[in-house]
Amino acid sequence: MMNNVAYGDIVQLNPRKNEMFGGCLVFVTDVRAWGVKGYIPMPDQNKVCLNLRWDDFEYCGQAHFMTEEKEDLPEEETLRGLRLANPVLLM
Repeated sequence: MMNNVAYGDIVQLNPRKNEMFGGCLVFVTDVRAWGVKGYIPMPDQNKVCLNLRWDDFEYCGQAHFMTEEKEDLPEEETLRGLRLANPVLLM
């Protein structure tokens, strides 16, 4: 799996691994040893940024359009895999 995924690819979240976003398509922005970073675009809103392990998704293919260029991506603050505008501590 790891060799097939690159920046600009699309992966689909496994519904058994992620109840909230299971089945959604994720645009890959970075590939790491542990999995990928990516986002789900939300109409008329920001996007949901995720950190996904290799077994959290299935490879779908290459995106024809990305909403952000690779060099324009901000550094992400993540909390349990979701990027939040104002991070809060969940216990």
